[in-house]
Amino acid sequence: MRKPAGHIVWLLLAGSLAIFLGLPMMSTATEALPTLTLEQPVHFTASDSSDVMADAGTYTVGTLVGSRLRLNAEGRAPLFIEAQATTHSEELKSPLAVTIAGEDADVLHVVLLLPNGQALDATGTISGARPRGVNSALLSAAQIHMAVLQQGPVIRNQTPATSFSRIDYLGNYPSHRSPGWSNELQGLAHDLQNWFITQKDTLWKFPVTHDLNRAVSKAAPPPGVRWSGIPASLKQAGYDHFGDLDQYGGFLFIPLEGSQKPRIAVFRTYDLSFVGSFVLTGRTQAGWCALRLESDGLYLYMSNNVIDGANPIFRYRVDLRQLHANPANTAGAFQFVNSVALYQGSTSLNIKPYLQGGEFSPDGSHLFLINGKASDFNAKDGGIWVFRGAPFQFVTKSTDQSNAGSFIYEFHPGWSKYEEPEGLTFWELDGGQAPGLPGGQLHVILLDNDSRGDEIFIKHYRLVR
Repeated sequence: MRKPAGHIVWLLLAGSLAIFLGLPMMSTATEALPTLTLEQPVHFTASDSSDVMADAGTYTVGTLVGSRLRLNAEGRAPLFIEAQATTHSEELKSPLAVTIAGEDADVLHVVLLLPNGQALDATGTISGARPRGVNSALLSAAQIHMAVLQQGPVIRNQTPATSFSRIDYLGNYPSHRSPGWSNELQGLAHDLQNWFITQKDTLWKFPVTHDLNRAVSKAAPPPGVRWSGIPASLKQAGYDHFGDLDQYGGFLFIPLEGSQKPRIAVFRTYDLSFVGSFVLTGRTQAGWCALRLESDGLYLYMSNNVIDGANPIFRYRVDLRQLHANPANTAGAFQFVNSVALYQGSTSLNIKPYLQGGEFSPDGSHLFLINGKASDFNAKDGGIWVFRGAPFQFVTKSTDQSNAGSFIYEFHPGWSKYEEPEGLTFWELDGGQAPGLPGGQLHVILLDNDSRGDEIFIKHYRLVR
């Protein structure tokens, strides 16, 4: 069938504009388009200056003409939104779409990054209002870089190296509080905009703007707060204990223990929906896991509840494509690679049980671990350990007494406090985005076990250059 002349003219115009801007003509028929998820409806601007609202959901993102972005969602008509041409310095293997919060809490950017260094930045608002200057406020390279780091291993690691001369304790927030999610608290993680927190049997999501000192309830969580339990199928199989979690590429990786062999359970950050789980064959415990992007892909590290010659750290390669598949293939996403040890000089270094948490610095250069338990334990043997390099070489360890130095993790196991170290996360919060917190980069749980209900401390530390 002959195509109408107008259609041919439109294709020629589209191609000319795409060539002029250095942008490819993207088509779902010829190549896979990048996807992104909007957690709530967002208002954008169409080419005729009218309002276009994108509902919450997952969209493929492409461009056909000039600086317009096309958002496609299954079962919905395509949306065409205005964007501004810009550039980026990320080293991409394929197109990537990201969402980035603006400095104004009402503003959200949708950015399509292309491997040739070109990008399109569409600015929207949650409220539908159009604040002055919203159409010209392009994102900085640093903002784009931080957003890209939260995605899968489609880039090479470009994070600035983590370096510090000391670690300073800044204080507790919350401090000895029971905000509704403190009982049997286990772990901390985050993405660009949210905390993720595990209790023994519950996974929580809190916006970074949520005051962690504020009391919440499962029955009526405030806006933006979500929670989920251990999936029924895993409960029925005997699993009852989440550990210290980590986040990467829109997925949460949570160690899971019970009466069966331990697992890594995977959830989506968007809505805390369960993706699947992977059995850690040959492992006896799984209290923590930590993810690191390396030169050839993404890797997950974890250990049993002790680290010594017979119990090293185990290293798994993670294939995020398997987790994104429909249906997701969680088992296929994890492949055991090898085990690694900890060293102090040329001597292997052991850490006593229980290993409670682990986290890499954003550039992957430093591994932070925490150990200890609530009873039958000497506090001097526990706390926060810092390692660097490959193999992991000991750098420093926290002290347990308030007068023993600046890197303090004070806790009191045994009667009468039964305080217990738990999970930790590394998040740059010196920008004041988390209300009440003193800032810092390292954030660590201390649990006060109490028969009437557990209280928590979250301790905050700054890495000082």
